[in-house]
Amino acid sequence: MLLSELTNEIKELKAIVENKLTTTPEGYEPDTTMDVQEAAEYLRCTPDNVYKKVRSGSLPHYRNGKLILFKKKELDEAIKVKPYKRKFFK
Repeated sequence: MLLSELTNEIKELKAIVENKLTTTPEGYEPDTTMDVQEAAEYLRCTPDNVYKKVRSGSLPHYRNGKLILFKKKELDEAIKVKPYKRKFFK
């Protein structure tokens, strides 16, 4: 009797672990890559603007030959706006 209870318990735990391993956490978004045109649409600017930012080093990117790729998470980090701190004169 005790052995069968342990066997059932192990089967239940195995099912729980398998379920946890096969489901993705809520809010998880795989890192997507974009080309210049997609990055321009995402950033709401022209492809020429994207190329300028690549040349100046202000946008993180990856090159595969002539192809320039961007990771969405890295673009989000690069365009984060820091709050403006107003300076008061004394």
